[in-house]
Amino acid sequence: MISRKHPRSKHRRKGRRSVEPTAEPVAKRFGEIVTEGVQRWEAFYRACGLEMDNGDGEWEDLINHLRAPLPISFRVRKDSQCEPPKSIFEEVTLARNGRWIPPARQFKWCSGYQLGCDPRTAKEAYPELDAWLKQNHGGIGGGARRQEVASMVPVSVLGIEPAHEVLDMCAAPGSKTLQALDVIEQGRGMVVANELSTRRAHILCGRVGESEGFMVINHKAQLIPKKHKFDRVICDVPCSGDGTFRKYPVKWKHWDPSLGRRLHHTQIQIALRAFALLKVGGRMSYSTCSVNPLENEAVVQAILKAVSPHGRLVHVKLPGFRTYPGLNHWEVVEEREDSPEIFHCEAISQRDSKKEWYRPSMWPSGSFDLSPCLRVYPHLNNTGGFFTAVIEKTGEPWDDQSTAEPAENDRTEGISRRVTVKVRKSLSKLADKRLYNIIRAGKKRSSPQ
Repeated sequence: MISRKHPRSKHRRKGRRSVEPTAEPVAKRFGEIVTEGVQRWEAFYRACGLEMDNGDGEWEDLINHLRAPLPISFRVRKDSQCEPPKSIFEEVTLARNGRWIPPARQFKWCSGYQLGCDPRTAKEAYPELDAWLKQNHGGIGGGARRQEVASMVPVSVLGIEPAHEVLDMCAAPGSKTLQALDVIEQGRGMVVANELSTRRAHILCGRVGESEGFMVINHKAQLIPKKHKFDRVICDVPCSGDGTFRKYPVKWKHWDPSLGRRLHHTQIQIALRAFALLKVGGRMSYSTCSVNPLENEAVVQAILKAVSPHGRLVHVKLPGFRTYPGLNHWEVVEEREDSPEIFHCEAISQRDSKKEWYRPSMWPSGSFDLSPCLRVYPHLNNTGGFFTAVIEKTGEPWDDQSTAEPAENDRTEGISRRVTVKVRKSLSKLADKRLYNIIRAGKKRSSPQ
């Protein structure tokens, strides 16, 4: 039966059979990839300083969840009249293998539902659900949205209101954009979705469909013009994605712990632009689908330092959804020959070849309490790994006529001179002279070549 399907479906099945993929014969090759990746992941993050409240026992629970497939989840629009089948709230025992499936969970803070099994098993356990999702899934008019529960957190904690103007900095594939649009009242509020890739932006338009309060723009997120300020900004930045491996198990084979370190500068730039685009009193959510402190708390720390004292972290709670607080201490780690090596700031200053990737902003400064951030680990709610922080703008730290990037003598700590120069050079390549003038705040320059 498997042989008649596309070969990739065979691979997916291998990674979705049980909590211990290697225990199944069909999972032999794929299971080895997962097992090796999980071992590296655990060693790396233990060295980073991630601690569990219940010690090794909780670590074992976390690792078991990383090896298991991600359960199916979806969200229902609050103004929708459609309701999921009642059968998903009942316990099911599969006749094929006697596997017990727990009832679905409902999260009222996001109108979300999470089944106790992966999509492949759900088709066997709840055949009516598959038909219901196909009938109600769609663009702006669809009542149901397929979305991972942890991915619903950033928009849910922003407190978006019907008349708000919302910006999604890195919108594709559009789950968070649709979630924000579900709250916005047409004719009063609006959602602007930014996506650098024109191909992905086109797909986003098709997914959302026609909506009076929806607009798509194409910019590098860190260079979005500051002509308009927003009440809320969704800043879900590009990241290493090591919290998504339950959904895409094949990624274990290509996981590189250094990717988070390499993305650190870009994430700071995008987050600072998001803060600049906020109205005073507005809020932004900074989020990644990673658990790496260099992509999470280190970036939030850099934002707060750059905008101090005009920004603050907001405490948020999600009823019935377990989270860990943000880290106030972590180690900067590089993986070498299967043994994580801890580098301290003094040691890195002696390694000239490493200077371009290691910056002071990667280390905890101790100047800010980062515990209001939300850390989501897979074993807490049977989800992927995720990180979210909500930052409120209490004042304007920069003049409205400031340039697109910090001045050379006022660069944000943690952003290298090389990256700053690259941003400046990219400005000269803009084809639209008017947009160029907006970004450079009226500074006259020669026409682009």
